[in-house]
Amino acid sequence: MNLLILGKKGIAIQEDLEKDLDNSWNIFNWEPSESPDKLAKLLEIADVAVTGSDALIYGNIFKYISSSKNLKLLQIPFAGTDWLNPNLLPKNLMIANAAGHEQAMAEYVIGTALALSLDLIATHNEFRSGSWEKTGTLSDPKSMHNEIYNKTIGILGYGQIGVETAKRAKSLGMTTFGINRTKRASKPQYLDWHGSIEDLDTLLTKSDFLILACDLNESTKNIINKRTLSKMKKDINKKINLLIIGGSQGAKLFDTVIGESIINLSKKYKLKIFHQTSLKNYDNLSNFYLCNNIEN
Repeated sequence: MNLLILGKKGIAIQEDLEKDLDNSWNIFNWEPSESPDKLAKLLEIADVAVTGSDALIYGNIFKYISSSKNLKLLQIPFAGTDWLNPNLLPKNLMIANAAGHEQAMAEYVIGTALALSLDLIATHNEFRSGSWEKTGTLSDPKSMHNEIYNKTIGILGYGQIGVETAKRAKSLGMTTFGINRTKRASKPQYLDWHGSIEDLDTLLTKSDFLILACDLNESTKNIINKRTLSKMKKDINKKINLLIIGGSQGAKLFDTVIGESIINLSKKYKLKIFHQTSLKNYDNLSNFYLCNNIEN
């Protein structure tokens, strides 16, 4: 059996693979800096290919994978698979996505919730500029920050990331809500309330923080729209706390048909948005990590 590791980032797991695979496996490597001809020849004999993100982005690998008749399995480094074009894949090719990142993502979610509540970015920037406006005095209520204790975190898509997020939220004194496509027979661990997609309005109206941790499919595409935004709970500053998990997948959860970009929606609904990655490929925005303290 022949295993092809694509990209420098794929090499990071090669030592583990060599330990776990028996002697019947031959391991080959290809990097984007090498010739496409070498890639094509290696794909002709490969039974399994493991690709790093650098090979996906810079290697133009699907041009050659489409004609790789011997290839049986392609391991990609992402959880989402909606971006894959079936027309560029051999018919019988199996795709394996990546998991095991739920702890890191949950920490990201909780860290972001804390940053939004404590207004850490604005406080940091103002203090660096010499301002003491964020002193948190009772005589100046606008200088006071919020807190996440006793707040409700709503998780749209209670999967591995959702479970780890709820576990950490509970330890900080938060109430945890979660929904899936269908309601479970018994309430999942770490949740105070669980529902189905039919209960979305309940999740929206009760949650101080909304976490979009669902996969992108026909039932979730454009799930954040004018109607759902109008239902969402607002904080003491009449703003909505919305955390998006999933890169470009997360951006596609927004309804683009409504004729308003995320930045316009942010102004209209006073959204506080944290996104896992830059939205530079979405609505021509660049480095749109946080939309904070936006007024009409």
